Order: sequence, then structure tokens, then C-alpha cells
Amino acid sequence: MKVIKIKFLFRRKALKEWYSEIFCGILSSRYKVIIDEDKPDFVFHEAHLIDVIPFSGVRIAFSSENVRTDFNISDYGIGFDHIKFQDRYIRFPLYLFYSGSVKAAELRPESILALDVQNLVNRKFCNFLVSNGTASDFRSQFFLMLCQYREVDSGGNYLNSIGYQVKDKSTWQNEYKFSLCFENSTTSGYLTEKLIQAYASNTIPIYWGDPDAFGSLHEGKGGINPEAVIWVDPLNPEIALARIKELDSTPGLYLDMLKKPLFIDNDHILFFENSLKDFLFSIFDQDKEAAYRRGFGQVRLRVENRNIARSSIIKSFLNYFKKRIKF
Repeated sequence: MKVIKIKFLFRRKALKEWYSEIFCGILSSRYKVIIDEDKPDFVFHEAHLIDVIPFSGVRIAFSSENVRTDFNISDYGIGFDHIKFQDRYIRFPLYLFYSGSVKAAELRPESILALDVQNLVNRKFCNFLVSNGTASDFRSQFFLMLCQYREVDSGGNYLNSIGYQVKDKSTWQNEYKFSLCFENSTTSGYLTEKLIQAYASNTIPIYWGDPDAFGSLHEGKGGINPEAVIWVDPLNPEIALARIKELDSTPGLYLDMLKKPLFIDNDHILFFENSLKDFLFSIFDQDKEAAYRRGFGQVRLRVENRNIARSSIIKSFLNYFKKRIKF
């Protein structure tokens, strides 16, 4: 069995443990995995950070936010975007790491048949669970618009209306007919766990974010069924509002939509699982030297050195003020 020495470079400990468990789970089926914090041959790292530069090994960037891999810094990238770049990139959206929610979403059209119909239609109206108040203004604007029709319960740090912060997201969302689950921003391919978890909690998602979410994976789209989700168009949000009112007041229509599958493709989960395995194996089956892709030309190395210098200046500046500011 081939031995591979790897490192996971993530600033948040919880994320590092989570991603290392997932990626090591895949890699250990084919290789003997050794975690080497000092001199790894391969480094998994956050796409939006340059902490990886001091490590000379093969770099594999992962995007958990709405950012792109810098292929001048990293050899390979895993992210949200619908792009093709030789053998250096794969689309694997963050929500797929929430395997429990994804599986529950896949099974909902069957599992919901066992639930009491009256309880489903008589639940509270709509929930809103947001902690980040610095995202797109459209999210809060539509929240306020929807509240003019019926009160929406907000259980996060932002615009909280219930007097406490929700701890168990799935259980709480299950108490409602609808979930307002907008992304923080809109970009093609940027589809996070918000939509998936809302649907897995037996609510109808009210969604804005990825404009290419709807359509088959095999046609280059996000694999989401538009009949299972209420899409909110920023240019004409009244259409979504009218649809919400119609479903809220018509139990038969509401139940019909509740039974719609979220994923268009029957192989939604398998499609991504196989793609990720093939991508990782294609990297690690190579010798380290053959796996490099970023190149070592003078201009690229100059760019990397500038990033190192910039990072060093910023850290020195912050440390200078930390020593002098007393709280």
C-alpha cells in the first residue's frame, strides 16, 4: 500500500478535524495515510488563505466560502464553481459534507408519507435562522417583506424575534411549513447546506442564491428540482410572495409540493462521491514530483514571494498594536 504524508491546514480546529476525517476516510481506502505537520508531501488548505505558502508540497485548496482557488498558489482546487481546468479542479459543494442532511433530503419523498398530514399543514408559518448580518441586503429585505404577510420567526443572532438562539436547527425547522434559507451571496454554483437542511427538515425552502442550482447535474447544473423550492427573484420578489401565500392557504397544493423530490438526478449523491474519489485518486496515485501543477517559473514564484512578504508585514503590524493596546 502506497504511503502518503499529508497535512490539513485549517485555522479553525473544528473544521480541521471535520475535513481531515472525511478526506482521510476516502484516502485510507487506497493508501497508508500519515499525518505529517512539518514536512508533508501534500497539503489540504483553505482556498482563501495563504498560510500554505511556506509548505513546498503539493497543495490542494478547498473552498468552504464563496471564493475561488488561486491556481498560482495551489496545484489543485475543490470548490463550488462550474469550471473546468485540466485535471486541477473539481466541483464538490460544501453541502455534500453534511452527509446526514443530504441523505435525509434524498429520502424525504418517501419518509414524509409516514407523517400525519394535519400536523404538517397546521405547523407554524416560517422560520429564519441567520447569524451573519453582513451578507446581502436582499435577504433581510425579503424577510421584512414576508413579515408583512405573516410573522416569520427568526431564531439566530441576526434579527432575532423569539427571545433565544436556536441550538437544534433541524428540530426547530421541523416545526414550520416554510424555511427562509437565502445564501449570503449569489454566484453560479455557490450552493451551501442551507437549502439542503431546510428541505431535510420537512419544510418548503424559500431560496435565493445559486442561479444555476436548478437542472440536472449531467447538464452542468446544480441538480436541484425547481418544483421542490420557491425561488425568489430579486427583480420580481412579488412572484415568490404570491406563491408562498397560495401554498400557505391551500393545504392540498402545499402537501403536493412537500412531496416533490429535491434532487432531479437519481444518482445525485453517487455522482459527487465518485467524482471526488476519482479526483483525489488521480492526484495521489502520482509520485509527488509528478503531481505538481502550479509550476515554478520566475514570475509565479515572484507572486508567491510577494504574498509571503505582504503576510509578514500584516502580521508584524497586528502584533505591534496588540502589544500596545490594553483592554
